Amino acid sequence: MARSKPSIDLAVWSGLRDSFASTYRDEVHVSEALAREIQGLILRQELDAGDRLPSERDLSEVLGVSRPTISKTLKILALQGLVTAKRGSGTFIADEPGMSNSPSVDLILNLNADSVPNLLEMRLMLELRGMNDAILRADDADLERTRQYAEALAATNIDEIANWMSADIRFHHSIAAASKNQYLEMFFLSTHSAIVRFEFRDWLASGRAPSWQLEADQQGVLMDVHWEMHSALVERDPHRGERAIIAHHELLTEHVSDTLLGD
Repeated sequence: MARSKPSIDLAVWSGLRDSFASTYRDEVHVSEALAREIQGLILRQELDAGDRLPSERDLSEVLGVSRPTISKTLKILALQGLVTAKRGSGTFIADEPGMSNSPSVDLILNLNADSVPNLLEMRLMLELRGMNDAILRADDADLERTRQYAEALAATNIDEIANWMSADIRFHHSIAAASKNQYLEMFFLSTHSAIVRFEFRDWLASGRAPSWQLEADQQGVLMDVHWEMHSALVERDPHRGERAIIAHHELLTEHVSDTLLGD
């Protein structure tokens, strides 16, 4: 795991302001644009794993945007698995930040929310194939990484939505990565991340938790399914893996349906 570094010099961020502020005026669009700019910094390795981001107040001042805009940006990045928040320490670039082409998937969902069942179907097909390939190809490092992410997910309170969903994305991504198929990994990460953002879009917009999260023992139910997926991978049992993934898919479909009904 990368060692946490001191907060980055604010000068690194000063170049972002002109690149998006003149084009995007409202808070939601500025947040999305800023999230894309920060993703670009990570891709260009101007931000590294373990780097601590400046505080929301400092970023607000140097970028000339409101603190709610910065907060929304960090939520978006957390749901992409790019940053993690550590209570009392700040927000950090994830140890293994995932990259995807999910903005294009998000665009389709924003234009046609009724297409989300098709995206769920695509996600299921990709994860089933990813699990089968991972069972055949995963090495010891892959199994250890998946175990660590499952433990991190279990240790995260579901009420801490950004951290929970960031840990969830890393867990599912680790299985796709263990398939050793970079294209499957990329497309799975895109579909999964887009569905997660859709599932939690009310929280992204207003801070309101989804209704399913308020149900009793949701964390226990979800963790049982995630541990079953991990066990199937460790035991290299494709039938067990298929059952676990379908069970997870059914839960995810219920959650997304609740989101649609709430619109």
